[in-house]
Amino acid sequence: MRRLLGILILLVIVVIGILLAAPNFIPMDVYKSQIAQAAERSTGRALTINGDLKIALFPRLQIELNDVAFANREGGDPSEMATMDRLSIRLAVMPLLRREVVIESFVLERPQIILDVDSRGRGNWEFDIATTPADGDASAEAEGGDFALNEVSLGDVRLVDGDVRFRDHRSGADYHMQDIDLTVSLPTLQGPLGLDGQLTYNGERLNLDTTVADPRAFLDGTQTATTLALRSGVIRLAFGGTAAMTNSGALPVRAGGDTALNVPSVRRLAAWTGSPIESPGGFGPLEINGRADASGDTINFSNATLLFDDMSGTGNLTVNLGRSRPRINGSLELNKVDVRPYVSGETSSAPRRRGNASSEWSTEPINLAALRAFDMDLNVTADEVLTSSIQMGRSVLDVTLRNGVLTAVIQEMALYDGGGTAHLEVDARQDVAIIRQRATISLVQALPLFTDLANFSALEGLGNVTMDLTTRGRSQRDFISALNGTGEIRFRDGALKGINLAQLVRSVGGAAFGIETARGPQQTDFAELGGTFQIRDGIVSNVDMRLLNPLLRVTGAGTTNLINRTVEYRVDPQAVWDLEGQGAQRDVTGLTVPVLISGTWDNLQFGPDVGALGQQFLRNQLGGGTSDGATTEDGSTEPAVSPESILRGLIGGGGGPAATDGTEATAPAEPETETTPAPDEPAEEEETEEEPPTPEDLFRQLLGGG
Repeated sequence: MRRLLGILILLVIVVIGILLAAPNFIPMDVYKSQIAQAAERSTGRALTINGDLKIALFPRLQIELNDVAFANREGGDPSEMATMDRLSIRLAVMPLLRREVVIESFVLERPQIILDVDSRGRGNWEFDIATTPADGDASAEAEGGDFALNEVSLGDVRLVDGDVRFRDHRSGADYHMQDIDLTVSLPTLQGPLGLDGQLTYNGERLNLDTTVADPRAFLDGTQTATTLALRSGVIRLAFGGTAAMTNSGALPVRAGGDTALNVPSVRRLAAWTGSPIESPGGFGPLEINGRADASGDTINFSNATLLFDDMSGTGNLTVNLGRSRPRINGSLELNKVDVRPYVSGETSSAPRRRGNASSEWSTEPINLAALRAFDMDLNVTADEVLTSSIQMGRSVLDVTLRNGVLTAVIQEMALYDGGGTAHLEVDARQDVAIIRQRATISLVQALPLFTDLANFSALEGLGNVTMDLTTRGRSQRDFISALNGTGEIRFRDGALKGINLAQLVRSVGGAAFGIETARGPQQTDFAELGGTFQIRDGIVSNVDMRLLNPLLRVTGAGTTNLINRTVEYRVDPQAVWDLEGQGAQRDVTGLTVPVLISGTWDNLQFGPDVGALGQQFLRNQLGGGTSDGATTEDGSTEPAVSPESILRGLIGGGGGPAATDGTEATAPAEPETETTPAPDEPAEEEETEEEPPTPEDLFRQLLGGG
């Protein structure tokens, strides 16, 4: 027995010695051929080992392959799916007897891997091999069919200086990751699995640190505790929750947990991912903190806090990535909505800029291409809404964006102490945008509104405004030039600054009766002012303006050129009072003093319509001249006077006092002197009588008009 035991030990030693010595006696080309044949049987692809092969069988299996290439599918480009400078494997032998795989070392150096999806959706990692064994292999399958691993353990598993490229020929997607250095740790198949490393994508270096508590459950689609930390110059993401592998949708995992997303610049992130934003400004920092759940094509943020540019708030968001354009749905409560950076390029932190009545409309193109980058359906409540020209208080908006068409329905709007509703549509599907707007505004303060719009400060009061407008163009000036629509404006309890219409009428009436009137403040108070308007290609016209004043009734008509910021307008103020109060004998009721308003918005000129004023005065006040005298208080009749006599008397312009007999008194005659005509000059036959001044001339003198 002892002899037999000695022989068996000797045989084991000899076998071990042969195993250790065999690689030294068997040519390496034989091993290369065997390895290549085994790989091709398993995958249907050729494996080529162009470099050295090193093998050791005991006490651990060690294989080192150099300069290795693995073929792509037939017709694939390039012809090789993967190449690597070196593949090194070190596997413990004894644990295999317990059906345990202990990989002490697995190192890939400088691998270059191409992952391709063809037009039919097939990946080049899907191998064209039979799914059932041949008849001759049935016994082998039966013998090995019940083989199962009890354990897998990963030691030093590294990918050094790798290069991986993913291409999808259906969508044109092309992702290229370079300089990949990853380390994988897996003490047991039950975990935890650790993945730590770095890679470069689109010029940005990404640092990755991931742990999966139970990798077997993760791979089987069962939720397991997972953490993820991604850090780079364009994005920082921290996740802590549960996750599982999935094979459906745009996302390869199903996960849920606390998430913190920090993007220093959304503009830079979009450019990095291949979807650059062409907006003139904005799209700066973005922070989202809250609960995130990802599954299939969607990511849901619930009870999230949001910081975007200079806006902050809370809300719920859903991002759908399974569409041709990402789609965002949700509801937000924000401190403000500031659209200035995205339209005009102004910074959110800059002081709000007021309009300039004398400046030109900008011809800089307004780029609305960002509206074509994603779809959106949001309900937004904001404490403040800011545009380049006006500001609104608390507002409630329903915002919808579909294929480059933005629709904003403002259900509630606080505007300059007033309120209202509005409907705005911006069609940015083409470079020439189309804008449609309907609005109803009540009890708005006119002075701050028009001051902010165009630095126009000649009107104050409470107003109601309705409008229905459309326009199109590429720039601010384009939009103004193509503006069309209708509307109505009604103001009350306000004033027109820069002109005192009552004083103007009073001055004319006082001059007619020899009364000097005091000069008052240069503004016209009103109880009501309003009218309708039409806009055609940037020209606003109005024909029914009406102003009510305790002393005046004013009507008006004219145009405003929005393009050039000019006004051509005529108002007709009519007196409804007398000069000396109730019961006075000098009544000027009905006296009208037409006023022309013209000039630019920041330099309006006010002046009487002299020609119309003279004709009207003669017609209304003098009756065109009469032959009958006026009856005095004692019953006698005063002689009639001519219109010219009264006008000359008003301005002291050359006529003497009226004679008692009804004829005009004449001034003393100048002494006559005889003159002798020059020899070569013919004597004047007779003197021509000078033409009398016209009413227009007289009223120009009366009103200081020349």
